[in-house]
Amino acid sequence: AGQVKDKKEWGLRPNKEAIISSFAPGYAQQDQFAAEYKPRTTLLTISGNDIAFRDIIIGCVGPHNPGTCYQYYEERLALMNQILGQYDRMVATYKDVLQQSGGRLYVTGYPQVAAEGGSCGANVHLDAEEVKFSARLITYLNGVIARAAAEAGAYYVDTGLALKNYRLC
Repeated sequence: AGQVKDKKEWGLRPNKEAIISSFAPGYAQQDQFAAEYKPRTTLLTISGNDIAFRDIIIGCVGPHNPGTCYQYYEERLALMNQILGQYDRMVATYKDVLQQSGGRLYVTGYPQVAAEGGSCGANVHLDAEEVKFSARLITYLNGVIARAAAEAGAYYVDTGLALKNYRLC
């Protein structure tokens, strides 16, 4: 589907050539861009939108959340399975980009966003268990991304500490 707010499918977009030639990010499929321009190096991050990461974060830190989010084993397991369910899609996307470009593909993970043991302020509605779970969730997601990258022949770039000293809490 479309990668922008209008959700328009790639095949239904007018001026596809103009989108690709303008290097407008998020509009074109990565493999089509790679096939057209044959970049020697590509940096790619995928999966956050596919698992509705935005909704997960809002559900946990939003003011309407009275208790611990994902506090039950079954909820956490379902979320982990949702992430794992993207594995084959990640591998296929990475392989497509590599095949189309013929260059190197670097796949980035996600940074840790909250510091375990830190003190969350009133504007960050995470309790200690949620902070711990967020760290484990991001570690798990990054592990799935790293394994998919390795299977596809891409390089994994660990960004887990990118926000060190600038994390929430």
